[in-house]
Amino acid sequence: MSDVQSSSRRALGSMPLSCASCAACPAQGCPVRETAYDPQASLRVTSTRRAFIGASAATITLASLTGHRIVAAQEATAATVADDATATALVCTPLTAERTEGPYYIEDALLRDDITEGQPGIPLDLQMTIIDATTCDPMENVAVDVWHCNAAGSYSGISGGMGNDDTTGETFLRGIQLTGTDGVAAIRTIYPGWYQGRATHIHLKVHVGGTAEDGTYEGGTVAHTGQLFFDDDLTDKIATLDPYVTRTIQRTRNDEDGVLAGGLNEPGFFLEMTPVNADDLSAGFTGTVTLGVDPSAISQETGMGGNGGPGTSGGSGNMPPQGGPRSRPSGTPGQQGDSEEESGSL
Repeated sequence: MSDVQSSSRRALGSMPLSCASCAACPAQGCPVRETAYDPQASLRVTSTRRAFIGASAATITLASLTGHRIVAAQEATAATVADDATATALVCTPLTAERTEGPYYIEDALLRDDITEGQPGIPLDLQMTIIDATTCDPMENVAVDVWHCNAAGSYSGISGGMGNDDTTGETFLRGIQLTGTDGVAAIRTIYPGWYQGRATHIHLKVHVGGTAEDGTYEGGTVAHTGQLFFDDDLTDKIATLDPYVTRTIQRTRNDEDGVLAGGLNEPGFFLEMTPVNADDLSAGFTGTVTLGVDPSAISQETGMGGNGGPGTSGGSGNMPPQGGPRSRPSGTPGQQGDSEEESGSL
């Protein structure tokens, strides 16, 4: 400690109780004032603390008249501001870009928190946080609608063809869950399988303004349509485990996926996967993701298509297998990416 710092500290420590805070304290000490000590004034020093440090070594450490260091109060205040900024950064989520609905969406899915229906696969607990991108507030009581293929690459409710089993009348791996006050919708499912032409993914929609009634969600509007993806390295490991190991079809990597294209580094697309047991991946995962949604928006992704930004539909997609509930004739207005050269499904 320098002599200047020591002398300044001694001088400040001997100030009478009438001395105010040392927000403008000169290097030689704090002038005596006739007002009572104002602890709030010490907090206002935070914004200029760094300037004082650069201007004079004597202002690096200051002591209040109660024996507590003003520096400690400043640092605590700065830490609080930093914590608040971090919390704001976590909550203020940018608008998540939309991705195609694909051919397998079926309306009026069941309102439930477990959509597995006995399907074999590694357990996956989805924790999807929906944030109002216009206010940074969690969106409460909105419906998150999820659907994806099983470990064998088949969707439920499909008449079959192009590699999809005939699952007419079945509802596995489809469901809706409402968000709580924290904006989180929790759904128990399994790690999805894969099929030709697409990376491993989960479909979702965010419904607002509807009503949960008799085990379903009715009315309202769709504010967001998107897809969630998985890290390729993790899926490589999953592919070595039952029941996925029997799925020998070549998998499409994320950077090869025509729907994800351009979104590899965008927020709101990739699930953060936490294993229940790092030594045994078959025990399952918790998958978390945060999506920014404009509750007043009307999703433009209502069928096949490709990738696009908020409110747009663009890019290239793949044609669905025969019998998909959302199959559309070639040249349907407003849908892009429907060409004879494309194959596979979305």
